[in-house]
Amino acid sequence: MRPTDVLDTARAELGVREDPPESNRVKYNDWYYGRTVIGSAYPWCMAFVQWCFAQAGRPLPFRTASCSALLGWYRQNRPECVVGDPQPGDIIIYTFSHTGIVESVQGGVITAIEGNTSAGNDANGGQVQRRTRGRSLVKAYIRPFGEETEDDMNIDKLLEEMTDEQAYRLMAKAQAFAASLPEQEWSVKEGHWARATAAGVVNGAAPEGLVKRCEVTAILGRSGLL
Repeated sequence: MRPTDVLDTARAELGVREDPPESNRVKYNDWYYGRTVIGSAYPWCMAFVQWCFAQAGRPLPFRTASCSALLGWYRQNRPECVVGDPQPGDIIIYTFSHTGIVESVQGGVITAIEGNTSAGNDANGGQVQRRTRGRSLVKAYIRPFGEETEDDMNIDKLLEEMTDEQAYRLMAKAQAFAASLPEQEWSVKEGHWARATAAGVVNGAAPEGLVKRCEVTAILGRSGLL
Protein backbone atom coordinates (compact mmCIF):
# COMPACT_ATOMS: atom_id res chain seq x y z
CA MET A 1 0.00 0.00 0.00
CA ARG A 2 1.29 3.45 -0.94
CA PRO A 3 0.49 6.43 1.33
CA THR A 4 -1.48 7.92 -1.56
CA ASP A 5 -3.91 4.98 -1.49
CA VAL A 6 -5.18 5.71 2.01
CA LEU A 7 -5.02 9.48 1.44
CA ASP A 8 -7.08 9.20 -1.75
CA THR A 9 -9.63 7.20 0.23
CA ALA A 10 -9.69 9.81 3.01
CA ARG A 11 -9.90 12.77 0.62
CA ALA A 12 -12.92 11.25 -1.09
CA GLU A 13 -14.74 11.45 2.27
CA LEU A 14 -14.19 15.18 2.86
CA GLY A 15 -17.48 16.82 3.72
CA VAL A 16 -19.23 13.73 5.10
CA ARG A 17 -21.26 14.59 8.22
CA GLU A 18 -22.97 12.60 10.91
CA ASP A 19 -26.75 12.64 10.68
CA PRO A 20 -28.48 13.94 12.68
CA PRO A 21 -25.95 16.47 14.03
CA GLU A 22 -24.33 15.66 17.39
CA SER A 23 -25.50 12.03 17.16
CA ASN A 24 -22.32 10.15 16.12
CA ARG A 25 -24.54 8.36 13.61
CA VAL A 26 -22.26 7.96 10.59
CA LYS A 27 -21.28 5.25 8.12
CA TYR A 28 -17.82 4.72 9.65
CA ASN A 29 -19.41 3.70 12.95
CA ASP A 30 -21.90 1.49 11.08
CA TRP A 31 -18.92 -0.26 9.46
CA TYR A 32 -16.90 -0.52 12.64
CA TYR A 33 -19.64 -1.83 14.93
CA GLY A 34 -21.48 -3.80 12.28
CA ARG A 35 -24.73 -2.00 13.11
CA THR A 36 -26.14 1.49 13.42
CA VAL A 37 -25.09 3.19 16.66
CA ILE A 38 -26.01 6.57 18.05
CA GLY A 39 -25.06 8.61 21.10
CA SER A 40 -22.15 10.11 23.00
CA ALA A 41 -20.57 6.69 23.63
CA TYR A 42 -19.56 6.40 19.96
CA PRO A 43 -17.08 9.11 18.93
CA TRP A 44 -15.78 8.16 15.50
CA CYS A 45 -12.45 9.79 14.67
CA MET A 46 -10.62 6.46 15.05
CA ALA A 47 -13.40 4.52 13.32
CA PHE A 48 -12.84 6.84 10.36
CA VAL A 49 -9.10 6.10 10.34
CA GLN A 50 -9.74 2.36 10.61
CA TRP A 51 -12.27 2.56 7.75
CA CYS A 52 -9.88 4.44 5.46
CA PHE A 53 -7.07 1.92 5.86
CA ALA A 54 -9.46 -1.01 5.39
CA GLN A 55 -10.99 0.54 2.26
CA ALA A 56 -7.49 1.15 0.88
CA GLY A 57 -6.80 -2.58 1.21
CA ARG A 58 -4.58 -2.50 4.30
CA PRO A 59 -6.66 -2.91 7.48
CA LEU A 60 -4.80 -1.95 10.64
CA PRO A 61 -3.42 -4.88 12.65
CA PHE A 62 -5.23 -3.76 15.80
CA ARG A 63 -8.95 -3.01 15.66
CA THR A 64 -10.05 -0.35 18.13
CA ALA A 65 -12.10 2.84 18.22
CA SER A 66 -9.79 4.32 20.88
CA CYS A 67 -6.86 6.61 20.05
CA SER A 68 -4.97 5.71 23.23
CA ALA A 69 -5.56 1.98 22.74
CA LEU A 70 -4.13 2.05 19.20
CA LEU A 71 -1.07 3.98 20.33
CA GLY A 72 -0.60 1.65 23.30
CA TRP A 73 -0.81 -1.41 21.05
CA TYR A 74 1.85 -0.07 18.69
CA ARG A 75 4.14 0.96 21.53
CA GLN A 76 3.93 -2.55 22.98
CA ASN A 77 3.90 -4.65 19.82
CA ARG A 78 5.52 -2.56 17.07
CA PRO A 79 7.44 0.28 18.71
CA GLU A 80 9.44 0.87 15.52
CA CYS A 81 6.19 2.10 13.91
CA VAL A 82 5.85 4.99 16.41
CA VAL A 83 7.95 7.61 14.62
CA GLY A 84 9.22 11.10 15.35
CA ASP A 85 9.14 12.64 11.88
CA PRO A 86 5.74 12.42 10.19
CA GLN A 87 5.12 11.54 6.56
CA PRO A 88 1.94 11.57 4.46
CA GLY A 89 -0.14 8.51 5.26
CA ASP A 90 0.93 8.31 8.92
CA ILE A 91 -1.69 8.20 11.67
CA ILE A 92 -1.51 11.25 13.91
CA ILE A 93 -2.53 11.01 17.57
CA TYR A 94 -3.26 14.34 19.25
CA THR A 95 -2.91 15.28 22.90
CA PHE A 96 -6.69 15.84 23.14
CA SER A 97 -7.81 12.24 22.34
CA HIS A 98 -8.26 12.73 18.63
CA THR A 99 -6.73 11.30 15.47
CA GLY A 100 -6.43 11.69 11.71
CA ILE A 101 -4.28 10.79 8.71
CA VAL A 102 -1.32 13.03 7.88
CA GLU A 103 -1.68 14.66 4.47
CA SER A 104 1.28 17.05 4.45
CA VAL A 105 4.03 18.43 6.68
CA GLN A 106 5.45 21.95 6.49
CA GLY A 107 7.89 22.89 9.22
CA GLY A 108 6.02 23.03 12.50
CA VAL A 109 2.61 22.58 10.89
CA ILE A 110 0.79 19.33 10.11
CA THR A 111 -2.20 19.06 7.79
CA ALA A 112 -4.35 15.97 8.32
CA ILE A 113 -7.67 14.57 7.17
CA GLU A 114 -9.78 13.85 10.22
CA GLY A 115 -13.17 12.42 11.05
CA ASN A 116 -15.51 13.85 13.69
CA THR A 117 -14.02 17.32 13.67
CA SER A 118 -14.91 20.92 12.83
CA ALA A 119 -13.52 24.39 13.34
CA GLY A 120 -15.84 24.80 16.29
CA ASN A 121 -15.09 21.46 17.96
CA ASP A 122 -11.71 19.89 17.24
CA ALA A 123 -12.44 16.40 18.56
CA ASN A 124 -16.22 16.02 18.27
CA GLY A 125 -17.31 18.21 15.39
CA GLY A 126 -19.26 15.61 13.43
CA GLN A 127 -17.59 16.09 10.03
CA VAL A 128 -14.73 14.83 7.89
CA GLN A 129 -12.45 17.80 7.34
CA ARG A 130 -8.93 18.79 6.43
CA ARG A 131 -7.37 20.38 9.53
CA THR A 132 -4.04 22.16 9.99
CA ARG A 133 -2.45 22.22 13.46
CA GLY A 134 0.85 22.88 15.16
CA ARG A 135 3.14 20.07 16.28
CA SER A 136 2.72 21.08 19.91
CA LEU A 137 -0.73 19.44 19.82
CA VAL A 138 0.65 16.09 18.66
CA LYS A 139 1.18 13.19 21.03
CA ALA A 140 2.59 10.68 18.52
CA TYR A 141 2.78 9.62 14.88
CA ILE A 142 2.20 6.02 13.82
CA ARG A 143 3.53 4.63 10.54
CA PRO A 144 1.19 1.61 10.58
CA PHE A 145 3.27 -0.84 8.57
CA GLY A 146 6.74 0.57 9.08
CA GLU A 147 9.10 1.48 6.28
CA GLU A 148 8.50 -0.39 3.03
CA THR A 149 11.15 -0.56 0.32
CA GLU A 150 11.06 -1.86 -3.24
CA ASP A 151 13.02 -4.93 -2.08
CA ASP A 152 10.37 -5.66 0.54
CA MET A 153 7.68 -5.61 -2.12
CA ASN A 154 9.51 -7.78 -4.67
CA ILE A 155 7.50 -10.85 -3.71
CA ASP A 156 8.05 -12.75 -6.95
CA LYS A 157 11.83 -12.68 -6.54
CA LEU A 158 11.52 -13.69 -2.91
CA LEU A 159 9.32 -16.68 -3.72
CA GLU A 160 11.61 -17.88 -6.49
CA GLU A 161 14.49 -18.15 -4.02
CA MET A 162 12.50 -19.95 -1.29
CA THR A 163 12.71 -23.59 -0.36
CA ASP A 164 9.47 -25.46 0.35
CA GLU A 165 10.21 -25.29 4.09
CA GLN A 166 10.74 -21.54 3.95
CA ALA A 167 7.53 -21.10 1.96
CA TYR A 168 5.51 -23.00 4.58
CA ARG A 169 7.13 -20.97 7.38
CA LEU A 170 6.20 -17.76 5.55
CA MET A 171 2.65 -19.06 5.09
CA ALA A 172 2.42 -19.81 8.81
CA LYS A 173 3.47 -16.25 9.66
CA ALA A 174 1.08 -14.80 7.10
CA GLN A 175 -1.72 -16.95 8.47
CA ALA A 176 -1.02 -15.80 12.03
CA PHE A 177 -1.20 -12.18 10.86
CA ALA A 178 -4.35 -12.81 8.83
CA ALA A 179 -5.96 -14.42 11.87
CA SER A 180 -5.57 -11.13 13.75
CA LEU A 181 -7.58 -9.22 11.15
CA PRO A 182 -11.31 -8.64 11.61
CA GLU A 183 -13.73 -10.57 9.46
CA GLN A 184 -14.58 -8.43 6.45
CA GLU A 185 -17.92 -6.68 6.31
CA TRP A 186 -19.19 -8.60 3.28
CA SER A 187 -18.35 -11.90 5.00
CA VAL A 188 -20.23 -10.91 8.16
CA LYS A 189 -23.28 -10.01 6.08
CA GLU A 190 -23.24 -13.29 4.12
CA GLY A 191 -22.79 -15.30 7.31
CA HIS A 192 -21.08 -18.33 5.74
CA TRP A 193 -18.16 -18.26 8.17
CA ALA A 194 -20.47 -18.08 11.19
CA ARG A 195 -22.50 -21.03 9.92
CA ALA A 196 -19.38 -23.07 9.12
CA THR A 197 -18.03 -22.37 12.61
CA ALA A 198 -21.32 -23.36 14.25
CA ALA A 199 -21.35 -26.60 12.22
CA GLY A 200 -17.79 -27.45 13.24
CA VAL A 201 -16.44 -27.33 9.68
CA VAL A 202 -13.93 -24.68 10.77
CA ASN A 203 -12.82 -23.72 14.25
CA GLY A 204 -13.58 -20.00 13.91
CA ALA A 205 -10.03 -18.96 14.81
CA ALA A 206 -8.95 -17.34 11.54
CA PRO A 207 -11.75 -16.08 9.31
CA GLU A 208 -9.27 -14.44 6.97
CA GLY A 209 -6.61 -17.16 7.27
CA LEU A 210 -4.62 -18.73 4.47
CA VAL A 211 -5.07 -22.45 3.91
CA LYS A 212 -3.14 -25.12 2.01
CA ARG A 213 -4.75 -27.24 -0.71
CA CYS A 214 -5.01 -30.26 1.59
CA GLU A 215 -6.85 -28.15 4.16
CA VAL A 216 -9.29 -26.85 1.54
CA THR A 217 -10.16 -30.40 0.46
CA ALA A 218 -10.52 -31.44 4.10
CA ILE A 219 -13.01 -28.61 4.69
CA LEU A 220 -14.98 -29.53 1.59
CA GLY A 221 -14.96 -33.20 2.56
CA ARG A 222 -16.18 -32.53 6.08
CA SER A 223 -18.96 -30.34 4.75
CA GLY A 224 -20.19 -33.16 2.52
CA LEU A 225 -19.37 -31.40 -0.76
CA LEU A 226 -16.81 -34.05 -1.83
